[in-house]
Amino acid sequence: MVLATVTFSIPTTLEVRRECWLFSTADWPSLQSLLSSTHWQGIFGASCPESMLANLVNYILGAARLHTPVKYITVRKSTHPWLTPRCIELVAAKRKAEATPGYALLRVQCSNALRDAYSAYILRTKEQMKSLPPSSKRWWKLSKQLLFQGSQTSSIPPLQTDSGSWALQSQAKAELFATTFSSKFSLPDPVVNEYSDIEDHAAVNMTGFLPIGARSARSILRNVREDSASGPDLLSARILKRCADELALPITLLARCILEHGYWPDAWLFHWIFPLFKKKAKSKPGNYRGIHLTSQLSKVVERLLGTLFLGFLHATSAYGPNQFAYTPQRGFRDALTLNVCSWVYALSFGRRVALYCSDVSGAFDRVRSERLLQKLKCKGVHPCILNVIASWLRNRTGHIIVDGVKSSAFVLSNMVFQGTVWGPPLWNVFFADARHAVNG
Repeated sequence: MVLATVTFSIPTTLEVRRECWLFSTADWPSLQSLLSSTHWQGIFGASCPESMLANLVNYILGAARLHTPVKYITVRKSTHPWLTPRCIELVAAKRKAEATPGYALLRVQCSNALRDAYSAYILRTKEQMKSLPPSSKRWWKLSKQLLFQGSQTSSIPPLQTDSGSWALQSQAKAELFATTFSSKFSLPDPVVNEYSDIEDHAAVNMTGFLPIGARSARSILRNVREDSASGPDLLSARILKRCADELALPITLLARCILEHGYWPDAWLFHWIFPLFKKKAKSKPGNYRGIHLTSQLSKVVERLLGTLFLGFLHATSAYGPNQFAYTPQRGFRDALTLNVCSWVYALSFGRRVALYCSDVSGAFDRVRSERLLQKLKCKGVHPCILNVIASWLRNRTGHIIVDGVKSSAFVLSNMVFQGTVWGPPLWNVFFADARHAVNG
């Protein structure tokens, strides 16, 4: 006697309904003409950043909908992508006909339909692969499916909680990630040591002239990446880029208002966070890190206001003499070249070289706001800029997104916020003194 065990996975399907803008058929000239003829002072109304931003975003989206077709699609993900509705109907009919005279015929029809559907799926998949370069992720994904490595209905597999139970549905996964990530976003108690004191005055101060021009806004808008994902306000980067000339003026007026009031709008304090697997077991939510999506318009204004003080920080060596990451005109190749040359020089004199490597865990997520503002003040940053940065550093709200499902809100505080433009340079300022002390 022979006992054989065959494992079959139960087909599962997930459907997500999405709104898609058909930018390829959009009437861009008409949209640009409408925006160029708009009287923005009348659109803005009250001169406060919050209302100006809300009116601007609503007007742009409303104008875009008038000239851009929109359709709703249902994305169907399945562990058995080759199954057709006809196959499912025949399987159900065959099971219903068990122990009846017509079972044999339905069994043959079901087998033939399953074979034909799978063969057709293989041919379609091969044709899709022919049109893709082998370096694309889509090509490798289809290749794995042809090698019988299976398909997934979700990029997030079932997750195990600390109690041993399992989160199987998208909503449960999102809530578990929200709980896990929020527990990481907390500062330890401060420790006072010889590096705690900060200089009480700046060697160089910024000039009092803070120009914000439409020419700079236009240049920034033209360089926006069209394939960059939209944030919670749903304003696409493609609209900002295609209408750069027409939107430069209203965005400049908004940036000037933010600088004048020293207030970062509340609408830009929301983050969509997507979990990305890092290492070890995929079933553990702690082995994922969050990818933050923020408003594209907020990034444009950050770059525009950043022209006022980021160059000053770089010119005055506010990051310290040994910082390479997130520093203009410096990169990892420069750091590697400098270190190797230094080691070779030391070895040529018969000296020993000791190499110490370390990493700051969750660096962007552990920055004390008060201390960062104190350091910026001591670096000579203009008070008006400091007011905007202080408002920018306020507590924010995060939502985990899993398969289109949003988790409950949780607080993001004491961090320089991933997915932002100012995050990397502000992190450099915060850790500059510590690195300089160690390197010295």
